[in-house]
Amino acid sequence: MNKRKIFILIACALAAVLATTAVVLIVALTGGNKEKTQLKFETNKITLNIGQTAQLAPTYPKDYSDVEWISRNESVATVDDKGNVTAIATGSAVIRLTVVVGEEKQSALCGVTVVEKGAEAVGQMIVSDGNVAIFAGETYAVQAYLQFGGGRVTDVEWTSDNTNVCTVKKGIITGVSQGETTVEASCTYGGLKYTAEIAVTVAAKRQTLSFDLKNDYVVRGEATELNVYLVKDGSATKVDNSKVNYTVDGDNATVKGNVLTGVALGKVLVTATTETELGQTSATIQLDVLRYCTVEYVAEGNVVATEQVLNSRHAAADVETPLLDGYVFKEWTIDDKTFASGSVVDDDISVYASWYKVTESSGEYVAETTIRKYLDNIGFTHDGSGEQVMDDGSFKVNMQKDGVYNYSVAIPSFDFVRQGVTQFSLALNYSPWTVTLGDKQLVATSTNADGHSVYDFVVYATQGGGAKLTNGNVTVMLKQSQANGSEGVAFGFVRPVGSTYAQCVVSPMSLRTYDYKAMLSDKVELLAKMTADSDKNEYFGYYVSYFDSLAVATPYERNHMVVPDGVTHAKQLLSGKFTLVDFTKDKHGVTASKADGSTIYSVACKSGELELDPSGVNGLYTVYLPKVNYMLFNSVSFAYKTSDSYCGIGFEQGKLLSNDGGILQGTVTITVTDGVATAVLRDNISGTEVSVVLSQDVANGTMQMQLLYDAALYRRLTISNFTAEM
Repeated sequence: MNKRKIFILIACALAAVLATTAVVLIVALTGGNKEKTQLKFETNKITLNIGQTAQLAPTYPKDYSDVEWISRNESVATVDDKGNVTAIATGSAVIRLTVVVGEEKQSALCGVTVVEKGAEAVGQMIVSDGNVAIFAGETYAVQAYLQFGGGRVTDVEWTSDNTNVCTVKKGIITGVSQGETTVEASCTYGGLKYTAEIAVTVAAKRQTLSFDLKNDYVVRGEATELNVYLVKDGSATKVDNSKVNYTVDGDNATVKGNVLTGVALGKVLVTATTETELGQTSATIQLDVLRYCTVEYVAEGNVVATEQVLNSRHAAADVETPLLDGYVFKEWTIDDKTFASGSVVDDDISVYASWYKVTESSGEYVAETTIRKYLDNIGFTHDGSGEQVMDDGSFKVNMQKDGVYNYSVAIPSFDFVRQGVTQFSLALNYSPWTVTLGDKQLVATSTNADGHSVYDFVVYATQGGGAKLTNGNVTVMLKQSQANGSEGVAFGFVRPVGSTYAQCVVSPMSLRTYDYKAMLSDKVELLAKMTADSDKNEYFGYYVSYFDSLAVATPYERNHMVVPDGVTHAKQLLSGKFTLVDFTKDKHGVTASKADGSTIYSVACKSGELELDPSGVNGLYTVYLPKVNYMLFNSVSFAYKTSDSYCGIGFEQGKLLSNDGGILQGTVTITVTDGVATAVLRDNISGTEVSVVLSQDVANGTMQMQLLYDAALYRRLTISNFTAEM
């Protein structure tokens, strides 16, 4: 080795020694930039209700030993060796935690205040569902949050006690295999951890039993055969009755094998149970036990017709109209009340005819004219089979395609707007079937002599040039193309898997006519007699009743009639702003309810305002406001105000106005432009607005306007009197 290489090696070694020395000096001088870790809690005080337990945990450090928990007032609060603090009695206590960090002993203190139950204390974990039952491979979403005072904490952690049964992520529970387990939702806030548990049951695979019954009733003293289908993966298989155990709950019926016999009037629960490769599967159905009743139709003391109907079922009242010289037949009545087609019958009854004099026209229904029969079979469209035109002018189509469970039948296009009031019906044999129009399910109004479900419809032309269809139970606004006759009205028919086929019969259409001029005459006469000094609200009552009576006229008649002087005078007198709805006189049908249908609001009138009190229960409520024909006015408005805290108000979910914990206060104004009514809700504090276009039924006062209110605990909503401007 030459001298040059030796010199280089020595120089490198010396440099390394110097560098190491420098690092040691720096570390010695700076302490390696290592700060002291001090034991502490996230908060130094908490509040608990008597009997409540909360867990304390230190924020720093993460590594410690020799843990010691002490309560300085165990009569108020105790603590165990895991930091679980239990409130014993009202008062104050101090919890001390002592640990060893490295070689140093450190302590932290937390004050505890214990208050009575019901007082605002520490938060509560809220979950949307406490019990969840799903099938393997399916998912179910749950929500959870920490309710703390008037606020919410939504940063939630989710865990499953057994991931072989189910998993959970962001509140989405997924079934893995058959079994039971628990899902935990937890949230840490203010140094405390809050938890809530959800019981989860997972079934192996989706399968259900379905009863195959022609009717949802059994006749007293008569036998009905029971059968069930096993529905799995979209297919149905009839189950051998020798492998099915049928039982009944109650004494209203008996069962032997698969034969059910009615014993006493009332309801009976029938349960079918069978064993499958996936275990025991059962289904329960409720049936009515009925008897036959006799309905007599009596005119002037003579029985003109009789019919046998099942009690709690509908009477057809399809009998010949009685004739009486000098009178027009009005209606069938019982106990001075109208007995309409489809009325429920509970016992043997007699129904009596009534009339009114021809010279004393009261504007009642006076005539019916058949305006469309289907002997030519023009315009029907359907996806059934075996169509047939009946001798009475009705149309029949069979819904009998193997493997098909959804059908559509569209009646011929018809100008309902021009006619004003139109009637027709659908008859459907065998059940159960679901009948729909658009997104609404229809309800049968009666049962005919053959036991078939009948859907009676009336179509009313509306003042806005549209038409609405109703059967007394459900009302549907027709599309404009359906109302004016450019498109036929299509009905949907759905049968459950395993049920029988059906035939749909459409009756001829008929037109109801009224003496609307007679209905208007009294109102016009009263309006004409009023003076300018009369009360505006009294004027308004007759003014509105005039237009309500006019609604039975056809659109052509309404558009071409001359407005009487009394009506013009009333409109002039009502110009300006006046009270339309006065809550001090009546609550005007205002209610508020949650999504589950429960109504828990207390409603009170105070100082001309309506006060709605949710009674300490959180949730989203629907407030149903008074019915108002907004189309009669230039504008209608009312004021609203909420208590402070986190409330929301508006017309649609996801579009609620909120004042972030403060008071919500403003106005709701409904205006009509070009025949369209629009409601605008304004928050006067923030200046923000939300709006919605009202449906025709809400705009003309046949349905209540809805206001959504997201209420916090003990927060009230007040609504002022409605004012109108002509």
